[in-house]
Amino acid sequence: MNSSDKLNVLGYIVTLLILLCYCANASDQWNGNWFPKKPGEIDPILDNNSIVGDDNQNNHDVDNDINNNKSSSSSSTNQIDGNLIYTKKMKTMGITDPKCDDAETNLWIDYDPKNISHHDRFLCMQNRKPFNPNPNTEPILREYTIPVEYSALHRCMNESISYDYNIPTFGTHRPVWPVYGEYSYVPVQRWLHNLEHGAIVAAYHPCVNIRQLDLFRKLVKKCLYRHIITPYEKLAAERPFALIAWGRSLEMSVIDIDIVVGFIRMNALQGPEKTSRNGQYSSGLIGQAQHVSDADDNNLCPLM
Repeated sequence: MNSSDKLNVLGYIVTLLILLCYCANASDQWNGNWFPKKPGEIDPILDNNSIVGDDNQNNHDVDNDINNNKSSSSSSTNQIDGNLIYTKKMKTMGITDPKCDDAETNLWIDYDPKNISHHDRFLCMQNRKPFNPNPNTEPILREYTIPVEYSALHRCMNESISYDYNIPTFGTHRPVWPVYGEYSYVPVQRWLHNLEHGAIVAAYHPCVNIRQLDLFRKLVKKCLYRHIITPYEKLAAERPFALIAWGRSLEMSVIDIDIVVGFIRMNALQGPEKTSRNGQYSSGLIGQAQHVSDADDNNLCPLM
């Protein structure tokens, strides 16, 4: 090997060492989100300490099992969504557990009907008058692109959950979802799980016009079994009605039959988990939903 070749080899080694040093410090330089984990970070998919719940129980990702028609334990692959994390297994969906979520314990974390500061969630307060519907106010449709790999995290009732949007259409939620039907109030942390199953949430501000609300209720109840009807205080006075599906929402000032039916037919049953199994959370339930076409809603809005 001549001197020129030796210099080339030496230069290659120096360059390689520089690159290795850069990669080793990459986690200190990058300010974004790593997917699925930071370099050198312990992979929680292989770390049993990341399991939510009791290790002695048969905890597995039932959400993914339903989606993949499996009955055995499987690892989830939860995409990072701001503060979402990867986890080997999520708390079993729909199984009540006092250590996590039994649909009865610590409900005040999401909503406390005895707390007067929560009363505006379902009552028209602060000397407000019912909002007048305005036919000149156009509906607003919001759509979000949700990656196929995304799987929402379940959080137990010892943790609060907040959202970046006034009308979230996906995100972290509670393991136990609500019974389908109409409620005096059901918190968003609950009904997001129903959206994941393909449900439609019919939300309205507590100060809506009562006649418009009656029409809204009747339309939704005639369209599908998998629905939740609830007041929702974060809707704007200009558009106090909203239809919410997985990844989509429609805000309205006036209830238009064709628009409501069209949204439900296009967006119901689009959640990533294909199950019509009813929930177990029933706090504030006014009346359970009835089958319209069948339990799986194979024919949406059949009489419309």
